[in-house]
This record gives sequence, C-alpha cells and structure tokens, in this order.
Amino acid sequence: MKKLKLLVSSLVVGTITIASCAPVFAYTKEETVYTKLNPDGEETVTIVSEHLKNDDNEKTLKDLTTLSHIMNMNGDEKFTQDGKKINWESQGNDIYYQGKTEKQLPITMKITYKFNGKTTKVEDMLGKKGKVEIHIQYTNHEKRNVNGESLYVPFVVTTGTTLPTDTNRKVEVTNGKVSSNGSNHIIIALATPGLSHNFNNKELEDLSETTIKYETTNFELNSIMTVATPSLLSESDMEVFDNMDKGYSLVDQLSSSYAKIKSGGKDLSQSMNKFSSKYTQFDKGVSTLDSKSKLLVNGASKIDNGLEQLDTGLTELNKGLKQLSENSAQLRSGASQLSSQILATVNKQLKESGLDIVLTKENYTQKLEGQINGLEQQKEQYQTQLNQLNALPDEQKQVYAQQIQQLKIGIATIDAAIPQLNGAKTTLDNIFSFEKGIQDYTGGVDQAANSMPKITEGSSQLLTGSNELVVGVNALLQGTKQLSSNSKLLNSAAKQLSQGAQKLSNGINEFDEKGLSKINHFVKNDLKKNVNKTKKMIELANDYKTFTDVADGTECSTKFIMIVNSKKK
Repeated sequence: MKKLKLLVSSLVVGTITIASCAPVFAYTKEETVYTKLNPDGEETVTIVSEHLKNDDNEKTLKDLTTLSHIMNMNGDEKFTQDGKKINWESQGNDIYYQGKTEKQLPITMKITYKFNGKTTKVEDMLGKKGKVEIHIQYTNHEKRNVNGESLYVPFVVTTGTTLPTDTNRKVEVTNGKVSSNGSNHIIIALATPGLSHNFNNKELEDLSETTIKYETTNFELNSIMTVATPSLLSESDMEVFDNMDKGYSLVDQLSSSYAKIKSGGKDLSQSMNKFSSKYTQFDKGVSTLDSKSKLLVNGASKIDNGLEQLDTGLTELNKGLKQLSENSAQLRSGASQLSSQILATVNKQLKESGLDIVLTKENYTQKLEGQINGLEQQKEQYQTQLNQLNALPDEQKQVYAQQIQQLKIGIATIDAAIPQLNGAKTTLDNIFSFEKGIQDYTGGVDQAANSMPKITEGSSQLLTGSNELVVGVNALLQGTKQLSSNSKLLNSAAKQLSQGAQKLSNGINEFDEKGLSKINHFVKNDLKKNVNKTKKMIELANDYKTFTDVADGTECSTKFIMIVNSKKK
C-alpha cells in the first residue's frame, strides 16, 4: 500500500509546474518564503524574498506587499510605501528586496522524535546510540469553498536531509527514496497534504506525512529542508481531460493484457494471438474508414500509446533478465561447490563413525538405504537372540550375562546409527535437490534472457508499425490507401510479437505489481471518479498567486522553504 501511495505521489509530482498568474505585463514577480523552524516544527521567523523582473526596463515598478522591515538586497534603488502599495525607482533594473511577516504559512509541520521506540526530545538524544524515528506531519491550511464543496489548495511538499554513512545505517523513509554518495545517505520525501480530503480517499492519508527511520551510533540532528509549491498540473495539461475516455480505455487494455502476461508465457501468447486476430479484422475494415476517419484516428492513437508503454516495459524487463543471466554461472558454480562440500563432510562423518563406505551423488541413495536395511536386519537378529536369552531361568542367564550385555550394546549402537544415516540421506537429498533447483532456475533465466531480444525486437517492430499507422490515419482525409499499407505493416508486426510472446515468462509479476496495476487502480478508483474535482484543484493551484500580495496583471510564482537547523552535542 505504501508503494502505491508513493506511486500516486510520483504521478502528481511528475506534472508539477510552478503556479502562474495572468500574462506578462511590465514585470514578473518571483517570491521565496524562508522560514526557520524549531526541531519540533514550530515557526521561529519568516523572511520573504521578492525578485521583481523588470521585463520592459521600466523606470518605476509598482508592487503590492504586506511585508515589514523591507530592505533592498541587491542595489541602492529607493522605494516609497503607502500601505500595501510600494513603488520602486528601478531605473530599468531588476529589484531584489526582502521583509518579515508573521502571517501563518499555508503548510505547517509537526515533527516528533522517537529513540528506541520511546518519544524523546532532541536534546536528550544527542550523542547517543540507538534506533531513531523522525515523524513529520504536514498540515494544509489553504482550504477553499468551490461551488459549495470544501477543497484544499494542492501543495506538493519535498523534504530532504542527509545522514553521514559512518555513523548511520539501515536508513528508511516513507513516501520517498534513500540514496548514498559514499559519505552521506541522501533522503528525499514527498507529500501532498490535503489530497486525501479532496479525493475523500483514506488510502491517500499517508501522503500528508513521512517517517525517517535509521540506526545511529552518535545521534546528531542534521538540517532538514522542506520546499512547498502550490502546484498540481499546468493549464496546458488541462486538455488531457478532454480525451480522458481514451486514457481509461488504454488502462483497461493494458491491464487486461498484463493479467494474461502475469499468468505466464502461454497466456501471453494467447492474448497476443487474439490481439493479432482482432487487428487482422481491423485491417480488413480499413476500406470502410472514409466515413469514420475521426474514430479511426482516436483508435490508432490509443494503440500507439499502449504499444509504446509495452515496448518500454519489455526493454526494462530485458535489462533485468540480462542481469540475472549474468549471475547464472556463478550461482550454478556456488550450488555445485556447496553440494560437493556437504557430500565430503557426510563421507568424513561416516568414516569417523566406523562405516567404510564412500558416497557419491550417483550412489548415495543405494548405499545409505543398504546400510540402513542391513542395520535394521542385524538389530532384528540381536533382538531375537536377546529375547531368547532373557527367557532362560535366572541361574542360566547368569552364564550368558556377558553375551546379553553385548547384544544390548549392539542394539543401542544400531538405534543411534540409523537416525544418523537417515539424516545424512535427508541432507544429501536436500542439497542435491537444491542444486538441481538452481540449475533449473538459472536455465530458465538464461532461456528467457536469450529469448528476450527476439521479443523486444518484435515489440519495436510493432511500435514502429503503430507509429506509421498514426501517420496514415492522420492523412485519412486525403485517402485511405496509405493507411491501408501502414495497417498491414502493423498487422505483420503484431503477428511477429505474437510468435515471440510465448518465451516471455519470467519477471512479469514485478512489473505488474510495481507499475501497471498501481496506475490502473489510481486511474479507475481515484482519477476517473474525480475528474471534475481534479480540474477544480488545478484551478485552485493556478489561482494561488503569492504569500504576500501582488499587483493585478502581474505574472508571479511562489515557493516556501522551511529549514530546521542542525543540532550537535
């Protein structure tokens, strides 16, 4: 579930653009809000930096602001202020100024710390060794009423910090990623507070928080930096909703195909055969497309996009199988060495136990079972003799007392030897089965890796044919002759992919679980049901101009940077 939410977060962040306002007039305004935080996330001071870009080299720039203690940070240009109105004698220059504000930030953070599972203050953790857990809860305060519905302005929040590798290990982060440059662990986490409320989806609640866990030998609080922007999608991306039905259909098509891929190479082959058959019917219907050109254009585009994603997935799968195949020889050698070592150890133990037999991979079953059967027969003979002697009168048993004792010792000895021999056989059965399993597994991996180039080649040919088909249908108004030719190419490529599909059987589960099924779930259960709400959220993000104020008709952007300073013992 966490990976699903991380995927949703990545899907949102992937379309981020900084919020923008009206078209460019005399100047544009870039605003950066810097806030210093205590270790618990409490705000201590907020400084706002403004950059007025003098696009038209104006002598005077008129701005609006709610800041106090205003200072020119990059020049000696003067200004006059009347309430919120501030006029800069720019003389054609850009203006950089900053000021203070006590206004509440749109996004606030609450940070709590646990040390060895117990909530602890930072000051009491410094310099200590143990397990650390840093939990950050983000709160969105920018709620709007849109046509009677309560929605939060969408903010994308990125939090980052570093940990030295020499004193910290086993680093984990929710909704984020940990990487290392050798000297430091680099931690990046993403959040979209308020998104779960907007979509009324509890599965997205974890996107309002992040947790960093690790083990340390000397705890120090490194600086934690957070950047927040009021963003979701750009205005140009709004046109995607006009063709959303095509996207839903595409997801259904890919999901259906990969369900068959997941069940194995045989199902994939059947699926692609069906696709090829259907496309053959499509090819035969090209002659009737004069009256249905627009529908054909949409269908061809959908197929092209789907095949492009399939081609990308097969390429990634090819890389993964190649890496597995490169390790096959080493894995087989290791299994063979292990089985040889265990066989040698068993032979040594048998020899030390007084059994003068030499086991091999080919004869161990026969020899061990022979030894076990022989011992069991010998034990039966000893037991029969012992029973006969025990049946004698006491005065006669004294004559055979030494023989009775030797028979008993022989039966304790046999009872101890048989389990050891059975254990040796079980051990050898297991190790040789393991070795065969390794050989079968690596053989399958090698076969799949060797087959993948043909499959990816077929996929590339199919994708090439799809691109040519799109060109053809776009020229449909000038005639269907070119479309018919390209359609036949695509049909041929589909048949080639169908022929190679049977060899694709390994690695598909991971691709399906980590990619396609997550996207399918999000599109069907969130995006499809909330298209209008998503549009409203985009409008809210684009309408969020600045944290302070801005003159009408001025293009502007804003971002928030919140910093928790480091603490050391």
